[in-house]
Amino acid sequence: MELQSKTIPHKPVYEPATEDIEPSGLRYEDIKPLAIEGSIRDMVFTPSNGQEWTVTTATKLVRIPLNTSGFLIPKESYLKFSFAGTYLTVAPAATIHPFNNTAHALIRNMRIIGPGNERLEDIQDYNVLYEIFRTMQVSSDYQASSETIKAGYGVQHANATTYTYTIHPLSGLFLSDKYIPVGFLREPLVLEFDLEVCARCVKTAAAAVAGTSSYTLSNVEFHAMILDMGPHFEDDFKRKLIENNGVEWSSIGYSATTASLTGGTQNNVNCTLPFHSLKSILFMTRITTDDVSTSDYLSFRVSNSITGYRWRIGGKQFPDSGLVSVSATNCATAYTELQRCFGIPSSIGEGGLSTMSADATRYFRATATDESQFVIGLDLETYNEDSSILRSGMDTTKGQTMQLYLQSGAAINAATLCNFFGIYDVVFYLSPTGEIKAIY
Repeated sequence: MELQSKTIPHKPVYEPATEDIEPSGLRYEDIKPLAIEGSIRDMVFTPSNGQEWTVTTATKLVRIPLNTSGFLIPKESYLKFSFAGTYLTVAPAATIHPFNNTAHALIRNMRIIGPGNERLEDIQDYNVLYEIFRTMQVSSDYQASSETIKAGYGVQHANATTYTYTIHPLSGLFLSDKYIPVGFLREPLVLEFDLEVCARCVKTAAAAVAGTSSYTLSNVEFHAMILDMGPHFEDDFKRKLIENNGVEWSSIGYSATTASLTGGTQNNVNCTLPFHSLKSILFMTRITTDDVSTSDYLSFRVSNSITGYRWRIGGKQFPDSGLVSVSATNCATAYTELQRCFGIPSSIGEGGLSTMSADATRYFRATATDESQFVIGLDLETYNEDSSILRSGMDTTKGQTMQLYLQSGAAINAATLCNFFGIYDVVFYLSPTGEIKAIY
């Protein structure tokens, strides 16, 4: 039997335009629309609870009200301060006193508070979370230039010498694309942070003499670019607040919780991160000592001989095919899963681990107590690459069990420090009466 060929009608995917047009570089009539007239000013906000803080073995609170009119431009704002240390170390005492990586190490907890003491953000162990982001997203070139100049990365602080640094807070509100309508609040926003104890954030030396080292923070300022739009726009904005029963804008938020282990070679670690849209979870184990004279307390992450892990949230398991195996020669899957949390599963030359030191540059180290950058990550976003979609994460507010199963080759010390960090979708709501709330 002879096969007969058949011609199938085909409509081309690309159909040329009905008329030729010039390239955009020759279309001089395409003029950008004019923006509404406004003006900006650089405002400097100072703490309301003091001018200088000396920190030894107890945290100290710094509180900065952001009391102004207009709109705050969050991505153009930063925190500035002077730092000086007094180090009780074996001679010579004037060398090698760097931060535990950057000046962000000085902040243990950070809060942003709205009218009526409404906590819009409350990031516990802020400096530990920042270290994860730094090692995953900051290149060694950036560290050696911008982070050294602005945040003191690698700077050896001479004894009793003052240094000035600036940092941009890791905050959903201050990373938002929308301008913050601070001038329409019933009470000012307040930025609060607890200063970390000296032994946890500053390397005092390889050997310390009797006594306690300390550092002093002074000249603390929050620099904010403020946009003023004039009375006509402000009247229209107030009218919009009333007619629409407020305004909303979205961003992301960060949350932290600690966990405990039972010890042994198998641990089910319970996690509590209840959010309507949890985008990702990060987990890490750290050394139990808080003396950074010999180690980096904030960034010193350990593997604890972990050989495999698996997440369980409600009735779902991640991955559903079994444990993720981890070893010095088989950590690619765990690292790729961690990269997914940062939206960079296949980037080339971007978003890699930053170098910590010459002898500890790897993500996973087989020896349980060796310094590494080991973090376990779980990406929960449905539409990972579409930032225009709100609440693309998992709803964990229904009381479902959240648990990480760890299998290890040797018994894990039950006293090991464990941190869970959650990244979630948040909506900020400004009411007609000047209240602001975070909805998550």
